[in-house]
Amino acid sequence: MSTEPNPKPETTPQGRGRSASRLRTWLLAFAALGFALVGTLAWVLQADWFHERIARRLAASLETSTGVRVEWTSFAFDPWRLEVDLRNFVLHGREGPQEQPLFSATRIEAQWNLLSIW
Repeated sequence: MSTEPNPKPETTPQGRGRSASRLRTWLLAFAALGFALVGTLAWVLQADWFHERIARRLAASLETSTGVRVEWTSFAFDPWRLEVDLRNFVLHGREGPQEQPLFSATRIEAQWNLLSIW
């Protein structure tokens, strides 16, 4: 019988190979997950249902902050340029049907950058 202890698996060349292979597998899995998340995010940002949700939230926010009814005929959101484009935008105050609205514009374009949020 030999009195030398058995070497640990991590110190043998085979053990290092297994841990490097395991690390490579984890890195590939995280990279694949990252690509999947970025792809999903890109799909969501371009989806019509997401743009409609943004439009509804914008209208609700404007109506809450101004206290008047808001309407527009066209809404476009460009997530890559961080831009919103509204066509035929109207704020209705307490005017009658034959009176001019409180505010109207044929086009409103708003663009922002991430630094302006902070």
